[in-house]
Amino acid sequence: MADRPFKEEVNRETIGSLAAALASVDPTLDVAGFRRRAARGLGDLELKARVGHIAAALAVLLADRPFPEAAVLVADAADAGDLGMWDGWPALTWVEEQGLDHPDDALTALRRMTAHMSAEFAVRPYLEQHPELTLATFHRWTRDPDVHVRRLVSEGSRPRLPWGRRLPAFVADPSPVVALLDLLVDDDEEYVRRSVSNNLNDIAKDHPDLAVATAARWLDAAAPDRRARAEWVAARALRSLVKSGDAGALAVLGFDHGADVEVASFTVAPSAVDMGDDLGLSAELRNGSADEVRLVVDYLLHRVVADGSTSAKVFKWKTFTLAPGATVVLDKRHRLRPVTVRTMHPGEHVIELQVNGTVRASGRFHLRTGG
Repeated sequence: MADRPFKEEVNRETIGSLAAALASVDPTLDVAGFRRRAARGLGDLELKARVGHIAAALAVLLADRPFPEAAVLVADAADAGDLGMWDGWPALTWVEEQGLDHPDDALTALRRMTAHMSAEFAVRPYLEQHPELTLATFHRWTRDPDVHVRRLVSEGSRPRLPWGRRLPAFVADPSPVVALLDLLVDDDEEYVRRSVSNNLNDIAKDHPDLAVATAARWLDAAAPDRRARAEWVAARALRSLVKSGDAGALAVLGFDHGADVEVASFTVAPSAVDMGDDLGLSAELRNGSADEVRLVVDYLLHRVVADGSTSAKVFKWKTFTLAPGATVVLDKRHRLRPVTVRTMHPGEHVIELQVNGTVRASGRFHLRTGG
């Protein structure tokens, strides 16, 4: 079922896939016992607890083997069974938890396994407990022929990786991470460059000036035939700063924070809606200067929350260039969907129009039914 909870993806079937992969590389393993231990009590657990429970059963299965030998076996099983995210995650967690006294062997295993299921979570304790070794390994991996390994360098070192443990040392000083991103920003694979932009976007949350300076440096260093690629990475990397109206980020990307743009009109309709309805947004903008201007247009939805206060979220609208004296009309449909982490309550809500980081107009609507 497509909409079933994520925890249901880790189940007896995925345990069976992992067991079969292990048995295919070593038929002497007691995979039947592993399956029984891994499945016992699984239904009562949430997602990460399920992964940890299966990893603990795997630790019992491999307890009589030295870690370096067992790590090769697990990596061989990942290859043999072509394990994916759900059946492979417990194997990665086993390496994460059991290999910290053998970091070279653990990192070698993770390098092999990440081609099947990304090791971005599992590698993070090694950055914390063996930073010099892991960073040196990461520097070598930036030249790895496997795109998944190169992406692991960027994704695994993100200071604030969603779902992953935070890396406090790199939150405080991200310069070692930036040194890695410098080696990957012009990677031939968009898969890697996207991760690079997400990593710098993480860094921007704590070090906005460093993020802006890094993006500017990447743009300055880009060869003419790579300029569009660098601009794409920089725009994604600075997207949170642009939403917040950061003048430095806007300037690096070519947006004039004080552009002479007139908002001739901004409307929000209808004036009263229910959760699940669409709002219609319309804005008319005119370039009042003698030069063309680059514009990034966003809108802020100020949601009424449970205590009656408001919480704003920025939504992207359009990025474009407007000729001197030209006028443009923008139209947008915004569906009011119930979202657990952003519950909207009945009452009056405000939508603000933001042009090049500056709020230029606002409109209101009344939400009759929340969700």
